[in-house]
Amino acid sequence: MRRTTVQRLRKGLFQSALYGLSAVAMAIPVSGWAAGWTQEFGKVIGTNSTAGAFYVWLDPQVADNVNNCVAYIGPVVSGWFGQNLAVFSILYPTVGVPSEAQKVMISQVSLAVATGKRIKIYSSACNSGTHNNVDQIWLNSN
Repeated sequence: MRRTTVQRLRKGLFQSALYGLSAVAMAIPVSGWAAGWTQEFGKVIGTNSTAGAFYVWLDPQVADNVNNCVAYIGPVVSGWFGQNLAVFSILYPTVGVPSEAQKVMISQVSLAVATGKRIKIYSSACNSGTHNNVDQIWLNSN
């Protein structure tokens, strides 16, 4: 019976593979996974629900216009809150009926409002060219 020996990986081959992997990781843009997310966790200043959408208003100091939407700042709400606010919206697929995923996001926003917790919002596009949409919400547990 003959033993089969597996040739050990040479140090040089291992190092070159490691350097190649490092180069690929460093080639990722600086924004990396954070592209599309608000820059910091922000306090939800207010919310509004209509038949077709749920609106989230954040402090504009922590939320940036990630998609360059036209109506990023909502001056119409300044009368209600005394300041201009960043507007994010969740458009329902059917009037008055949010999807199950949207219900979860709405409950996270509601929890943030009730407990004073801060959130980050991920937005991939503008809704109808006006507001940043809400694709994901990250509730800060601290």
